[in-house]
Amino acid sequence: ADSVAINGNLSVNGTRLEIFNTSSNVFIGEDAGEQISTGSENVLIGKDAGDALTTGGQNTAVGRSALGGETTGAGNVAVGGLAGLFNKGNYNTLLGAQAYYFSGSGDNNTIIGYNAGGFNTGSANIFIGYQAGQNADGSNLLYIDNSNTETPLIHGNFSSNALTINGTLQMGDNLKLNDQWLSKDGGDESI
Repeated sequence: ADSVAINGNLSVNGTRLEIFNTSSNVFIGEDAGEQISTGSENVLIGKDAGDALTTGGQNTAVGRSALGGETTGAGNVAVGGLAGLFNKGNYNTLLGAQAYYFSGSGDNNTIIGYNAGGFNTGSANIFIGYQAGQNADGSNLLYIDNSNTETPLIHGNFSSNALTINGTLQMGDNLKLNDQWLSKDGGDESI
């Protein structure tokens, strides 16, 4: 088996490809991971992906400027152009172009959708859908919608265990609520 050993970076037409460096980082794309000092086990793919990251570890960024402003965060996953661009937090899962784009130092967020959670700075939020929770303020929130509305189709607050359905909730034949059955046909078990 033949092999090629390269010590240092490999440049192809001016773009950067660095694999298996001393800290188990993988960088593919122009300026991807260019500021890494002691950060380890990062996978940064795309132009400027994780380009400000210095000491953070176990981050995965795929897309142009994904996690581009992150410097020390750990355990983040950002997939999509500009996803988590200004993120300074830890353990966030960000899927979609511009997901959690202008956000700050929140931790433990799950954000899925274009520009979802765009301006939120809180922690432990779940935003699902196109621009869902884009302007939401706070932590421990649930937004499911396909717009940046303040009254999403499904809204929740994990701190107070409150769930709001902003629309019509339909049920099948039976629904159990507080150990009592609600029946669609109004039979003996209904309340």
